[in-house]
Amino acid sequence: MMFSISIPGLEATAHPCGPVHVRVVLYSVQAEGSQGVFALDLFVVAKKPRHSCVSSFSDAWNVAAQEREFTFSKDFCTRRVSKMTFKKVVVIDCQGHLLGRLASVVAKELLKGQQIICVRCEDINISGSLHRNRLKYQRFLRLRMNSNPRRGPYHLRAPSRILWRTIRGMLRHKVERGQKALARLQVFEGVPTMVERKKRMVVPSALRIVRLKPKRNFCRLGDLSSQVGWSHGDLVARLEEKRKTRSSAYYQKKKERTKMQAEAKSFAQTTLPKDQVAFLQQYGHA
Repeated sequence: MMFSISIPGLEATAHPCGPVHVRVVLYSVQAEGSQGVFALDLFVVAKKPRHSCVSSFSDAWNVAAQEREFTFSKDFCTRRVSKMTFKKVVVIDCQGHLLGRLASVVAKELLKGQQIICVRCEDINISGSLHRNRLKYQRFLRLRMNSNPRRGPYHLRAPSRILWRTIRGMLRHKVERGQKALARLQVFEGVPTMVERKKRMVVPSALRIVRLKPKRNFCRLGDLSSQVGWSHGDLVARLEEKRKTRSSAYYQKKKERTKMQAEAKSFAQTTLPKDQVAFLQQYGHA
């Protein structure tokens, strides 16, 4: 919060060598109007100034602790606090998302402490035609260290690594905070077995169908990677076909099992005595 506070009597108790600085930590406000006097419940911390004696410091502390009314300026403003429910792991299905918009959202959530797994990175979209993006990437491939190219920059070709590098560019990855945030990220082509049956999420603000105009050109990140040196596109496509077959069979079994459970519940409610039905309902079986 940005505000200015005037405490009556505080200047009178300040030492001639320097003013007494008071830091106010605000945790609840009861406002009577947009301007004027506000009644506060607060915790006051007084900081001893340089070249000041103990008596002036203690006097300022007593005045600040006893005072309960403060005059706020017209520029008083409150900061909106966003409440977010963190999950243990969030799995994002990257199909149909724009690369930059998705990376910015993921980078922000990583800094907040969220663990994220990005799957199907080969189906990410990039605005602009495939030819234009290939020319831009070929220009990036020409960047190299003159004396020793093995020292970088490293040109990543896989779609998942391109997404990873894009997110890394939005983090301060050379300091500890950025390194820990980047360690919370996992990226994959296709859908690995460990997250195959987990719920996959999307980022609505990064979807191409929402953000890009209908007649604008776009390309697929997997196609771009295949043209600049990535050679596993066919393998990922075959594995995805097998996964979709397994998922379809699992979903059919799940629907049949759900239907049988519903039939069993209806049969129990119509045939069993009421006391037994009530007993089963306590445990969610009827």
